[in-house]
Amino acid sequence: MDVMRIDLNNETKEREGGMTYLTCAETAKLLRKALKKSFPGVKFSVRSDTYAGGSSIRIEYLDGPAKSEVEKIANVFEGAGFDGMIDLKYYKSHAVNEDGDVILVSSNGTENSGGSVPEMEEAELPEGYDKVSLGSHYVTVNKNYSVELAKEAAKEASEYYGFDLALVEVKESEYDGHAWINSEKLLASEGYSNEARIWSNRIYETLNEGGAK
Repeated sequence: MDVMRIDLNNETKEREGGMTYLTCAETAKLLRKALKKSFPGVKFSVRSDTYAGGSSIRIEYLDGPAKSEVEKIANVFEGAGFDGMIDLKYYKSHAVNEDGDVILVSSNGTENSGGSVPEMEEAELPEGYDKVSLGSHYVTVNKNYSVELAKEAAKEASEYYGFDLALVEVKESEYDGHAWINSEKLLASEGYSNEARIWSNRIYETLNEGGAK
């Protein structure tokens, strides 16, 4: 029997036609391990979901690293992509080693179909890696914020742009205790101008990229 041992609770996965197939839940385990390795000490919630026609993984965490840094890792574990310009789904190929490290090796992209996503041609696999089919099509990242961090971000944005901090309210959700920003007074004070919307968006941009600097 052609098998590959992956660090998934020391589980042995049987290959089929030279390919190892992982479920969405198994893929989530490897993603959780990759996040723990890259961001030690940060608590991530990693949940998998399967449904008719697809599967996905959702990552949530509080404060911590920049959302863009987490997305760099999350994107590697997507078995598919979507080109919104032409409403076309495309697929990606991956490889994994015995430690459970996953790498992207190719993608068919959408350029040959009139889209904007370039093709990624398959290169020779690094030593110790074998082809794997991930069980997740898409991975989303949701960063939540503490009230303390949200207040710091609002203060930073007000100092940078010069708007009145009193016009921004940091609220605590009754549902989960996470912070959310009420910018209604700020937007109304400037007649809902584009400039005021930039000010409001800047607070969330600051939070998503690691909190107040």
